[in-house]
Amino acid sequence: MGLTIQQVASRAFLLLGTTGPLFATYFWINQRNSVEHAPLTMPDWVPFLPILALPYLALLWTPTLGIQNSRGMVGPSTAKWFPWIAPFAFFPVVTS
Repeated sequence: MGLTIQQVASRAFLLLGTTGPLFATYFWINQRNSVEHAPLTMPDWVPFLPILALPYLALLWTPTLGIQNSRGMVGPSTAKWFPWIAPFAFFPVVTS
């Protein structure tokens, strides 16, 4: 019940077709030597608390893990809501 060669090839083509142009654009903008680059600094009023990195990383992985772990338990119509529900699960942690 694994993936077929056609499925793997189509997924790889889709991945390269969507991310390739974005990476090319990024590197074209980033590597231009004719334009002077000025580094951006974070303003003093922006708080940075290293402990908030953990809830942020959990926020990034929760939708993916929720969908992966719930396959078979819930239908596709329910699984599509995980990316929208995840921020509300961690919002109280970040704002407290």
